[in-house]
Amino acid sequence: MPSAPPPVKKWEFVTGKPDYRMRNFPQAPAIGDDGTIYAGASRGVFALNPDGSKKWFHQAVYEAVNNSVVFVVLDDSGNIWYDETGTVTGAVVRLAPDGSSGNDAIARAMVTQIGMGFDSTIFMGTQQAMVAIDHSQGIAQVKWTRLGSSFALAPDNSVFSLVGNALAHYSSKGDLVWISNLPVSCNAPALGSDNTIYLGCYGKVLAFNSDSTAKWSLESPSRSGSPAVAQDGTLYLACQDVDVCAVSSDGRLKWSFVTGGSVHSIPAIARSGNIYFGSSDHKLYALDANGKKRWEFQMQGDVFSPTISDDGTIYVQSEDAKLYAIRDNEANGGLLGQWPKVAGGLRNTARGGSLPVK
Repeated sequence: MPSAPPPVKKWEFVTGKPDYRMRNFPQAPAIGDDGTIYAGASRGVFALNPDGSKKWFHQAVYEAVNNSVVFVVLDDSGNIWYDETGTVTGAVVRLAPDGSSGNDAIARAMVTQIGMGFDSTIFMGTQQAMVAIDHSQGIAQVKWTRLGSSFALAPDNSVFSLVGNALAHYSSKGDLVWISNLPVSCNAPALGSDNTIYLGCYGKVLAFNSDSTAKWSLESPSRSGSPAVAQDGTLYLACQDVDVCAVSSDGRLKWSFVTGGSVHSIPAIARSGNIYFGSSDHKLYALDANGKKRWEFQMQGDVFSPTISDDGTIYVQSEDAKLYAIRDNEANGGLLGQWPKVAGGLRNTARGGSLPVK
């Protein structure tokens, strides 16, 4: 039985069914400084007010039928960057804060991640390469292209990226600083406040120092997802297919929690110490820092990665084609940490490291 007051659904909004990529990289909605929620949708992007009313919808003109927008990133000027996926190609597209488009896009292969560096460079990971994009002159232009599919961005504007079964470090100019082979296939990296790079992998959880040396390795019986990183360095991540685990900063398993289905979700960590995540058993879970269940909330499809606004509202999308706004009846304080959810902070920039991150 739940050990805390049950949550309250504030509202739900139909965004359309997400495509299969949400199982591989279950992106959370992005939230602006004014509380606007930006969510990928079936063939477009929604901007919603905090009360759940529609602000605007932008249709992704070249999005293939049955595809959806997965990645939504807010830049420092309030512009929105999102992915479009056609039948054989993919692109990153920029929208103005009002949802209008100047047809400002860079096209490559199917998009696997979008982020924004500390110098405002936009990064697009694809199935073929990673592209750094300069937009300082008002037009998106390619700065450099390197191998890489998913990444975490450091305060010195360097990039830690997955390159097949290897972890690469690129300088801000795209020069290869180092590359380290990985023993297994891994998911998208997370970057801690001390610049430790964390990876959830098939059969392992790995930690690397920023100079490429291995920090620790933890054996896991099965697949481990990308982690969220707490202030004290604790990792929270999907592990052993149906479990969520807490791993200490020195690589020890602290606890695990079993759900009723596969976990594609990357947890969100609140100031209260609570963590929130979804499962394919159609439930959003809330646990305390010790792994004890506080409550669960039933939906009608696989529940993906949540985010938590500054007022404590939990926003999460589900495979049932809806975005939910959930209020925890005990204050959670909003997000806390350098990498407290998928892709770092509220704007999904993939910024990590030692500088404060919104």
